[in-house]
Amino acid sequence: MSHPHASSPTESATAPCFRVVLHRGTDRWGFSWNPGDERALVRELARLAKNPDVPLDHEDVLVVLRQVAQEIDPEDLATMTRPDGPLM
Repeated sequence: MSHPHASSPTESATAPCFRVVLHRGTDRWGFSWNPGDERALVRELARLAKNPDVPLDHEDVLVVLRQVAQEIDPEDLATMTRPDGPLM
């Protein structure tokens, strides 16, 4: 069962290029995004983890982010995580 609070960070008419799934107990979280939307995905994950009504915690977010990092081109990931990178 997908959690009702899980969502794609963008409302694009096209299918997202990437998807990761987190299974935690009886909850199943699916997150999808298009290339370039990683920052929005991180913001959405943080928003969900802060919400006391959502059973997704910061440890779950780290698991999802590790999965996201595996999907991203290493060169793009390095650019996104550099303090002087364009997404910071």
